[in-house]
Amino acid sequence: MMHAMNCSRRSFLCATAALIAFASCTGDGSDIGPSFATLPSGTCKALVLDAEGRGVSGALVSIGSSVAVTGRSGRAELYGDRRGTQLVHIDASNASATNTDRLSSMTVAVSVPGPDLPDALFLPDTSASVALTVSTGGALPATDLDDSANTGAILRLPAGTVVADGANATVELRLGELGVGQLPSALPSAPTGAWMSTRGFFVEPETATFAIGATLVVPDELALSGATCSLFRLDPLTGQWQQVAGAASSTGGVIQLANGVTTGGLYAYAFDAPVATVRGRVVDVNATPVYGAQIRVDNVPTETDSSGRFVATIAAQNASGAQRTVGVELRGGGFWLPVASNLSNGPIAVGSNVDLGDLELDTTPCGTIRVQMIRRGRAQPNRRVTSSGGFQPTLSAAFTDELGQCTLEEVPAGWSGTSLAFLLTGSQMTINELLTFLNAGSRQLDLRTFYADRDIGSDGRNARVLALDPIGGGQIEGADMIRGRVPNEGYSGVTGQGGAVFINRSDIDRITATVVSEVNGRQTTSAFSFENPVGNRIEMPLVREQKRAIGAFDRHGVVRGQLTGADPLKSQRVLASRPLEFDEWFDSRMQGAAAYENMPVRVGGALPQGAYRAGVALPRGNVVAAEGTVASGRFTLTAVGALLDLVVAEGSALDRNLPLDRAASTSFVAAGALAGFDAAFAASDLRFDLALQQPSGLVADVARDIAGNIAANGSDLTFTLPALTGPFEGCAWLIALSASTSNATTSLSQRLMLRFTASTAESYPMLAAPTIASPLDGGTVAAAGFTAQFTAPADADSVEIELRSDGLHTRVWTAVVPATTTEFAFVDLPNEAATPLEAGLTYTMTVRAWRADTGPFVTRTNPYPYSDMPTHWFSIAAGERGIRAGSARSITITTN
Repeated sequence: MMHAMNCSRRSFLCATAALIAFASCTGDGSDIGPSFATLPSGTCKALVLDAEGRGVSGALVSIGSSVAVTGRSGRAELYGDRRGTQLVHIDASNASATNTDRLSSMTVAVSVPGPDLPDALFLPDTSASVALTVSTGGALPATDLDDSANTGAILRLPAGTVVADGANATVELRLGELGVGQLPSALPSAPTGAWMSTRGFFVEPETATFAIGATLVVPDELALSGATCSLFRLDPLTGQWQQVAGAASSTGGVIQLANGVTTGGLYAYAFDAPVATVRGRVVDVNATPVYGAQIRVDNVPTETDSSGRFVATIAAQNASGAQRTVGVELRGGGFWLPVASNLSNGPIAVGSNVDLGDLELDTTPCGTIRVQMIRRGRAQPNRRVTSSGGFQPTLSAAFTDELGQCTLEEVPAGWSGTSLAFLLTGSQMTINELLTFLNAGSRQLDLRTFYADRDIGSDGRNARVLALDPIGGGQIEGADMIRGRVPNEGYSGVTGQGGAVFINRSDIDRITATVVSEVNGRQTTSAFSFENPVGNRIEMPLVREQKRAIGAFDRHGVVRGQLTGADPLKSQRVLASRPLEFDEWFDSRMQGAAAYENMPVRVGGALPQGAYRAGVALPRGNVVAAEGTVASGRFTLTAVGALLDLVVAEGSALDRNLPLDRAASTSFVAAGALAGFDAAFAASDLRFDLALQQPSGLVADVARDIAGNIAANGSDLTFTLPALTGPFEGCAWLIALSASTSNATTSLSQRLMLRFTASTAESYPMLAAPTIASPLDGGTVAAAGFTAQFTAPADADSVEIELRSDGLHTRVWTAVVPATTTEFAFVDLPNEAATPLEAGLTYTMTVRAWRADTGPFVTRTNPYPYSDMPTHWFSIAAGERGIRAGSARSITITTN
């Protein structure tokens, strides 16, 4: 349940939340841990992106003595009022947008009208550049750094040039670029009109000096046609653009200013052109004005006002006098998700005043929520916390620290929440249902949320049917509920802010939920059905299109060093993540769910042989290296090294070698694992993912897609892995074993999870594959409804039938039935509800069978395991439910 400690909405809502929260707080303790740290008043958000518009994570952003670090979307939040002209320094030494980039640091002077930096700051990436290493201190022969195949530019060092870079004996020169609309800050005022500029070109390193000056040769993007232009450099001390002496000219389709580059840094050529005015209004998908949006028209930055309007004065023609088509970029400002939309407009006549009208930006207001997790009056460290919007499909995720606290970033305004649970003993569980409201325009909300202990099973007259987002667990607003199997009947209502509809249990022989979502032109229609659900709570996960973060990596520090003991003739693979809860790892490796977090890992061509560099998650992380041989695409593990529970401050780097000191030489036997192995497979088809489970129960990823290290002996399997001794003492190996095959229209797979300690083996047999009797592969079915007929293996506990058609409009319908069921009728849904079935489409129909081998849902020990499954189908994940084996068969059908 939820308790909003800082309530900024109506007092009624706060009082209700408080009553719910304290009712769920069990135990006699009253010590709920430390309070949240007091934050300074006022915040200033800065957005740091790479040249491809991806969020840069791990960059240090400083204004004076105030420093903040960027997260997944590239945002950093500095505290205090930062209005006025500010010198902003970005240190990208330990930052990443991709696993291979080489981002440059930058200092920029920014005029901040308040409260946030008014424009995104882009960093050039020089990783793809040709590298030229030259000696310092002596005259060089004529030398070119020719990067024309990448950036299109050439850095020309004339004969006699002396290069210096501090005390370095040599210097490696590279080139990077920024687009016209990515130049930091605006160029100085043009003498008569407005500057039309080329792309920005970055000479790395910024500290290098050239005497005689070098010449930067770039494509003539200004169409000079005999005219001249100016060269500007971004001064790293003042953060402002400075004009380089001299006039640049164009010959042979390139612009150059002889000897204009005397030091490294960011350069751009620009031409003073006649002007035009461009204006418009930015609205969201609901036609609501987006205030504070960051706008770039050509190379001119501006912001929208409170009514969503903007205006920019730009260069209307190029140097040859031709009218121009200009780019326009819209991006959500500090109160909004920083998603972007790009368009072009033109041609634009000199002196014209062009109104672009309403421009749609698919963003949403958002803010930050600090969360403290509490159970029985005590803070809960090392817990995953996720949240997704009830109406806006976005995901926020974090991991609690030792105080049970974490921060969810960019939570959408309005209602959002999650449902988190784990088993205790027997039929007992504890659950935390978070449902909170964030006002649009709010920067921060503090929440203490409470677990409540209860029985898994439940009883009552009415069923609370919950539509939940399977990514973040949030309650979905606007989902339709349908009871029964009769076509075009049974509509029972639409979910509100709490994601629920209440239905009399006696009326439920089947319950179906549907929802339609759309983001950036992509649409998903999702349906989920339970056959014969029991209990007064039913969880219905519905797939939605997600407004995803624009970056790849979560907040992290960096660990770097040597893979000591690495064999240069073998392959080294590095995985980095925060400690995973068991069900997370299970969902990812056994069910193919997407991971919530991601850390950068650099190996191979990005670093010298034997070196590694990896992100360390917050508040702590694991970095594991696996070494092995690769033959015919098959990876065989030979050694493992692990750095577990590392703590590194975000944005900083820790130097530490990673020894590959745990040889894979110990045998672990899974007796009877191949019983039920399908005859379509051979032992050579088996692959497995490997993880290390620590005594705490938390999991570290070790290696994936291992094809060696397996030996079959009858129905037994022997795995050759590192011994669980030394630093691995008390740990267990987790193995996600699989075999799969497919052709153009069908597929077959089997999955099995095994667990080994130093003295015991938790081993189970494979689950035989289900069969599909109808429809036939390649068959045609009625879009108005059809019946799927199938048979599950005798030892299965539940079956999922999924229909899926992918494309710009994805349609998916998943049904869960008892394993004894042999058919499921996909029916035409009432007109009030959206249906995934549509004529003229190709669908993949998959039947998946699951078997629980441990816990309260095991058929062999619980005569009615299915009755409890729908009550917490999402919040108690498959791994927590004791699922250890699964199998699936797919066919392809069309609808008419």
